[in-house]
Amino acid sequence: FGRAKVHLEQNKIDDAIKDVEEHVKINPDNYLSYYEVATYLFKGGEYEKAAKYFAETVNIKKDFANGWNDLGSAKRMLKDYPGAIDAYKKAVSINPKADFMHNNLGSAYRERKDYDNAIKAYTKSIEINSKYAIAYNNRGRAYFETEKYDKAEADFTRAIELKGEYPSAYSNRAYVYYKQEKLDKAIQDCNRAIEIDPDLGAAYLIRGISKELKRDDTGACNDWKKAEELGIQLAKQYSSQICN
Repeated sequence: FGRAKVHLEQNKIDDAIKDVEEHVKINPDNYLSYYEVATYLFKGGEYEKAAKYFAETVNIKKDFANGWNDLGSAKRMLKDYPGAIDAYKKAVSINPKADFMHNNLGSAYRERKDYDNAIKAYTKSIEINSKYAIAYNNRGRAYFETEKYDKAEADFTRAIELKGEYPSAYSNRAYVYYKQEKLDKAIQDCNRAIEIDPDLGAAYLIRGISKELKRDDTGACNDWKKAEELGIQLAKQYSSQICN
């Protein structure tokens, strides 16, 4: 398997896969060979190939929770949410104390717009680890989508308390404040998010919307322009209505 590792380091993916397949023929129980290649493919954005080799991994080692979890993540990146949910469920059935696996299951449900099950999964993650900031932030997003703004605000605030410099949590809470018509608070949170991460396009978008509602068209247009530069397509819709 050493040659496959060398090929991975050289980014010769096809050669590495051939090496692994030969290695597995000789050592059919060596599931980690497939897993290492799958992990490398996933990191390189080759999600379809990664899913294939994660599936080979758990086919050999059916009680490998990390393999099922990573298969779920590959399927989630491919927007195969039913497949992702099935894989994550298998992972948490094997390792029910893995907070991050329950969090991942919640995200697959949320991206499928099954917010009730998403909240349940995130809540389980938090029950396992009450200081897991990411799960609070994600549960807040699910609460937001169901218009439970007070609960969303509480979760985003808790995420910030736990993690401190957490730009997406500030940006998410700003969106809550915007919905609650607390525009000064929304702008303040966006400012903080941008201080931490100047490339967080969502913060510029929300700040721009809040500024426009406060009749600061120039500030709004500047923020939307920046958001669009950072890949936020929705900003173009706002700027086309207001900005020259």
